[in-house]
Amino acid sequence: MARTFLRIFVVFILGAPGLFILGDVTEKLHRYMDQGLSLTNVAMGYLYQMPLFILWSFPIAALIAAVFTVQGMTVHREVVAAKAGGVSFHRLILPLAVLGVALTGAALYLTDIVPASNKRAGQIFRNEDPRREWRSNFVYRAFDGRTLSARRLTVSNGRLAGLAIESTGSETQPRRHTTAEEAVWDSTSGAWTLLNGYHRQFTSEGEEMAFRFDALQPRSFT
Repeated sequence: MARTFLRIFVVFILGAPGLFILGDVTEKLHRYMDQGLSLTNVAMGYLYQMPLFILWSFPIAALIAAVFTVQGMTVHREVVAAKAGGVSFHRLILPLAVLGVALTGAALYLTDIVPASNKRAGQIFRNEDPRREWRSNFVYRAFDGRTLSARRLTVSNGRLAGLAIESTGSETQPRRHTTAEEAVWDSTSGAWTLLNGYHRQFTSEGEEMAFRFDALQPRSFT
């Protein structure tokens, strides 16, 4: 049973990513051509995305493999024969449960790989040099609802230029807007220090408080 399950699972895992790639290429081919990406670069980009496509295939492959394995055993009366021999159905499918746990561990391992491989694939599709240590004109939305935008981020020296941070606020928290000419990463405290900027906050009653600062280290910006 376990061998049949693994054979069907592996066949689907190897075949399904090709379908994902085909659909994605069909949708984005014009974009790649406009960017002047070579066939080699496109192939490398999708090679780095393979962990993601395999991860997407895991639940479908496991379901199909389980259905076809049990269905095959039913057709060939293996389940009836096993029960006649005193083997319970639960004991019969125990190998599938063990394989399910093992495949869950493999999927969790892939989730650790996917972010880094997707980042590299994105660099290839944007025609960026992976050795580049800076990013320009980017916007990031944090989990707490804050929006951060910067004109330039330099990784090598830990500096942000043209920084703006905005939080929408709530009934209990005021809306805040902070801008800074520059922000410097302090490795000792593990936080950013904002330099030469303005901070404004607005309460739900419409009151405004604003001040200029030479240096500011927000506790929530790490």
